[in-house]
Formats: sequence, structure tokens, C-alpha cells
Amino acid sequence: MSRISYISFAIILVLLSCNHQSERTIDIAFYFWRSVFNLTPEEQKFLNHSQANKLYLKYFDIDWHGLKEEPTVVAPIKFMDKIPENIPIIPTIFITNRTLLNINEQYIENLAEVIIKKTIDISQNENLRFNEIQIDCDWSPKSRKKYFMLLELLKSNFGVKSKLISVTLRLHQYKYPTITGVPPVDKCMLMLYNVGDINNIETNNSILDIKTVKKYLTDKNYPLDIDIALPIFSWGVLYRLDEVVGLINNLSSEDLKNKIRFKHINGNYFSIIQNHYLNGVYVYNGDIIRIEEIQHSKLLELSKLISHHIPNNKITIAFFSLTKNNLKGFNHEKINEIVSIFK
Repeated sequence: MSRISYISFAIILVLLSCNHQSERTIDIAFYFWRSVFNLTPEEQKFLNHSQANKLYLKYFDIDWHGLKEEPTVVAPIKFMDKIPENIPIIPTIFITNRTLLNINEQYIENLAEVIIKKTIDISQNENLRFNEIQIDCDWSPKSRKKYFMLLELLKSNFGVKSKLISVTLRLHQYKYPTITGVPPVDKCMLMLYNVGDINNIETNNSILDIKTVKKYLTDKNYPLDIDIALPIFSWGVLYRLDEVVGLINNLSSEDLKNKIRFKHINGNYFSIIQNHYLNGVYVYNGDIIRIEEIQHSKLLELSKLISHHIPNNKITIAFFSLTKNNLKGFNHEKINEIVSIFK
């Protein structure tokens, strides 16, 4: 082969490589994490006009009942509205790690049966069809064996019905698969939020810290396909006597402009100067609130950072979570700009 032919062949390979990379299929998804499915007009309008083609719907929680000493179903979803017909749903079940730590191995099969039955009952009652079920659990080395047993049982049941099983994946589980184990499922959802130390007064934003995310990235491909979950929510971290006493959800700096009740200290820190209820939480004079919110620019930076670490050609970009307040700062254009980075 001549030198020109070699060069031409090399150019063709490069072009094919570029074309291959541009063929990545991306689904846009949202998490719905409330116990009552009741859409506001703003949420309904957004779903009707967005390019979202998946909705991760929290069906229920599984938690450990201390008195009964057994797992129990908590906060099963109730439906006030119908699911939009054009958006497929993925039933999502949150399992606390303490459930797995406390349950005896011999009862794992019973737990799997409870999850399967409850998932099918909710789906049938609402005439909902699904092709995937997601389990959300921040498992630990001590709970890994029982968690993976549970996943295998769920997969053996739903797998014969051609349904995928996916799980959420935290950054430490992503970086250290040999320590934490690789779950026996079809794919994982990498959760790129709640990465900082919320209890540390020095923390600026525990929801998203790019520097912390960078520490967990690796050049090694994870053994399973990876989807991505990005935050679009905000909250206030409430301090009393220098200790974290709670979170105030759906709180932003815009909510603290009343100078009779709040005083801006610096940055994203505010002090309470009048006792009152704030988003259902009673706050006292002298309390400190650290506002943690997500800017569009930060998600663009995060997406550019993480997109190079996702090798699979089909990927879901999911945003947590669908609420009227969260959508205020993230319209269709901003969502699409973030998603386009992964193409």
C-alpha cells in the first residue's frame, strides 16, 4: 500500500471514529420524588413541551421498622393526576442501608417478594407499563452481600419479563468497584450531587462541589453502562449553635430578601433575626442558614468534565427533581444546552 493510501486510510478511520462518537443516543429524564403525583400547571406545561422521554417515579421507600424488626413499605405514591401518556415511567424504589444491615439473609427473598408485589400492584392500579425498574440504595461494604442478593432476585423476576434493572451509584462506588462491588444489574445511574460534607460549616455547597467530583473520576471504564443524574434543586442548611439541625427544602436566596426576618452575612450565609415558620420549619432568632443552590453554569462545567468519562453510546441524562421551584432556573433551552454536551 502506498504512503498516500495509508494516509487516506487513516483519515477514513478518524472520520469513522468521529461519526461513531456523534451517534450517541441521549434520553432526557426527570425524577419525581414526591409521595403524591399531583402536577402543578407549570410542571404539566413543562412536561408537555419538553423533550423529556423518561420519568423516574418514586413508587415507595423501604425502611427498617425498629419495633416490628422487619422491613416496611413507607410513603407509597398516591395519584391525583394521570401520568402524561407520552412519557414512559421507571418505577424507583428507595431502600435505606439500615434495612439491609438489620435484615437477616434468610428474609431477603421475602423482601424481594414485597418489592415485586408492591411495584406490580401500583402499576396495575394506575394502568402503568414500564420496561425498567430502578433501585436507589447507598449500600456499604457490610450490606453489599445482602443488597446484591436482593438485586439478583429482582433481576431473576423482572428479567424474564424483559425488564431492565438499574441502580443508583454514588461517586465512591464508581471509583472503587473492587471495594464496593459491582451490582448484578443491567446499568447504573451515577448520582452527581450531595457530594460535600453537609455538616461542615466550611462547606460552601454540599449539593455540588466540582473539586470533590474530580477526586472521584477515573480513566478506567466502569464495568456497567452509566447514566447520569444531575441536580437542579436547592435547599437551606439550618444551623443552630454551630450544629446542623435540619434542611429546609426548596429554599433559595430569593426567599431570604425580607430584611425584617433575615440578614445577609456573606456569600450564601444568612442569619435569622425574627422567629417564624420558613417553608414549614420553625426558625429562631440567631439561627444561621446556608443556602445551597445550583447555577446553570456549574452544571455546564460539570457536564463537560464528566462527559469524557462515559463510554457507552446510549445514555440517559436525568435531572433531580421535577418541581415548580426547580424549573424556575432551568427552562428547556438550559436543559438542552446541558444535554448537548454529552452528544
